[in-house]
Amino acid sequence: MTIFDLPDAHPDVQLPLLRSPVPISIIMVSYLLFVLKLGPQFMAKREPYKLRGLMKIYNLVQIAYNIVLVMIAIYLTTNAQSYKLFCLAPLPSDHKYMFAERALAYLYYLNKILDLVDTVFFVLRKSYKQVTQLHLIHHVFMPSLGYVMTRFYGYGGHLLVTGILNVIVHIIMYTYYYLSSQIFTYLLFVLKLGRQWMAFREPFDLRAVLKVYNLIQIVYNGVTFTAGIYYLLVVSPHQLSCLAIMPEEHPLKNIERLMSYAYYINKYIDLLDTIFIVLRKSYKQISSLHLIHHLYMPITGYFVIRFNGYGGHPIITGLLNLFVHVVMYSYYYISSQIPAIKRRLWWKQYITMLQMLQFVIIFVHSIWTLMQPGCEVSRVLAYTVLGSSATMFTMFTNFYMHAYILPKRHQHAKLK
Repeated sequence: MTIFDLPDAHPDVQLPLLRSPVPISIIMVSYLLFVLKLGPQFMAKREPYKLRGLMKIYNLVQIAYNIVLVMIAIYLTTNAQSYKLFCLAPLPSDHKYMFAERALAYLYYLNKILDLVDTVFFVLRKSYKQVTQLHLIHHVFMPSLGYVMTRFYGYGGHLLVTGILNVIVHIIMYTYYYLSSQIFTYLLFVLKLGRQWMAFREPFDLRAVLKVYNLIQIVYNGVTFTAGIYYLLVVSPHQLSCLAIMPEEHPLKNIERLMSYAYYINKYIDLLDTIFIVLRKSYKQISSLHLIHHLYMPITGYFVIRFNGYGGHPIITGLLNLFVHVVMYSYYYISSQIPAIKRRLWWKQYITMLQMLQFVIIFVHSIWTLMQPGCEVSRVLAYTVLGSSATMFTMFTNFYMHAYILPKRHQHAKLK
């Protein structure tokens, strides 16, 4: 046998799309034909399709699919003791966990075919700039290689590491796609569509709506904050210096999970702040800091819960933020109901100072946690919280200076 001879197919490979090279070849040729020629021709005289709803479902399916693959991989590698990190040979056919290895490899292969839908969406949305050579090569290479390796090498083995890493990347990637679609809708309304819609309209009188909204926010944040303080200081399942995540079997885990999820959902509710600002045509309130902060909170909340779990080190951040929001929405409630008193509310600037103080406390707490020997809090998470709190403190300080300090200095200079 020479290097040019095609090896015999692996005897275990008898599943659909693996028995013969014909189906995968048809799929790949059809994919390239549609993406490079038929698709652009079909779309030439058509408007781009609006696929946000479909893409939302697709991205969620991809996230769930890839998470399942990771779970199977974890189950397999932790139970199949035949694996050695530096010698990942395929499991023998009679091995107890052969089915798990086969399922993982086959599902991964099918997922590489499913990934081709990415490019189809690009074409239907006429986003041709995203169909780069790298994109095409990667999307053609992965299922083709998957077929060849599974067909002639077998399931699992050495390629397990490649697959796991690729799956983790895809979880992050499709999560980004999913979140960006939500955030994109928010930004599109706030920065463009909302303003266009309001261009020839009078500002809406939303005092009644804001009254209800602010009261809901006060109660929501107040109840969550009170429950969190009681949990942290009275029930006291943690050491303040090392807020490690509780194990799943801990009797208080559901409480920790509920509070974390309630806080996370509230960050999406907070986006209504900006919607109301647009409808009232108070565009000056939509500063860069406002947008960054309102985008940052739900996005980081998602990633922290998804990859770190519920509770743990971010509890302090959440509690401080909840307290600040109780004060802030109380101010909003009073000022929205009694416009005449708005200028006499001396504590507006102190809300910003309170926000700055919370970032200082978060920063110090993260340093304190990092100094604890044997603390099980993720150091990556602690350093991330440390860096983000420093960044936010800098941004809020800059806002405070431009909103309260510099105007007073200019006013004094004019008087002189």
